[in-house]
Amino acid sequence: MTSQCGPQGFLKASNVCVLKSVSSQNVIATGIRSNNADIFDLIQESVVLLDTETRITGWNAASERLYCWSLEEALGRSVHELLKTRREMIPVIESALRENGTWEGDVVRKTAQGLLITVRLKCEARGTNQMVETGVDISAQRRLEEALSRAENRYCNVVQAMAVSFWELDFSAVGSMVRRLIRGGTSDLERYFTAHPEFVREMIHATRVIDVNDQSVALFGRRNKEEMLGSLGPYWPEASSPVYAASVVAAVQGLPRYATETRLSSIDGREFDVWFTACLPPEMLSRGKLLIGIIDVSADKKAKIALETSELRYRSLFHSARGNLQPQRNTGRASPL
Repeated sequence: MTSQCGPQGFLKASNVCVLKSVSSQNVIATGIRSNNADIFDLIQESVVLLDTETRITGWNAASERLYCWSLEEALGRSVHELLKTRREMIPVIESALRENGTWEGDVVRKTAQGLLITVRLKCEARGTNQMVETGVDISAQRRLEEALSRAENRYCNVVQAMAVSFWELDFSAVGSMVRRLIRGGTSDLERYFTAHPEFVREMIHATRVIDVNDQSVALFGRRNKEEMLGSLGPYWPEASSPVYAASVVAAVQGLPRYATETRLSSIDGREFDVWFTACLPPEMLSRGKLLIGIIDVSADKKAKIALETSELRYRSLFHSARGNLQPQRNTGRASPL
């Protein structure tokens, strides 16, 4: 979180350390040329002036807001000592400035309140006794990136551990194909797909597999994940094309998901029964991405068929046995000896 402290003025100096956005470049250059230090207080980012020994000779209002050191407290101090710049970064910055006259990157510093913040800097040497460092506080952004990374890792671990086959697909080419159809006057996509199965096959082959989990490799592949990345076509039998078409229609209609039973194929051509689910959140579709989940139900289906067959066999046997066990009617005739 960016620190909030009271504003202070800016002292004129010969060297400049600036924390700013690119839009502030002209303002800073004007301040240096005109020797008017007050102009730096108009900049929302920190501007720090340094001498050749990296001692602070200037400190604008944004610097105080960022670091919580007043102008009087900062003047004459080494910027790296005052802000506790990590030692391993100091020679990297100084070497780049000597060799190239510029350096940019992220550094961790400490405020007067002891808060660690990450600052994105761009350093530029100007002449023999001046340099300009530009940057912004990216602490919140870095925390968000780290949180997202942790969430993604947890998500990946959960997905890998599940007994469900998950596929991430690049759907962008299919989106373009469907948009061209609609612009061309096609209003009933379901009817069009039924009448043009070759177009559905084109959409299937245009869909790209960009990631799969371990269960997908075990179910569809040959122990090689990279081998599975590419067109969806090899995994989608022609007889199952109507299911793919229906999932596209569901996406266009804005449905959150589409699920049904169908048959898919392994990379070796082995077909089997699956429960197919396409997740269709608008935020993913807008990026041309699609997540599908697949459960192998072939064993369950075989067991169900075996059970139904067994029930039918026992039912027939029961009816047959019941008929044989029925008592015969007495006709009054004597049985022959």
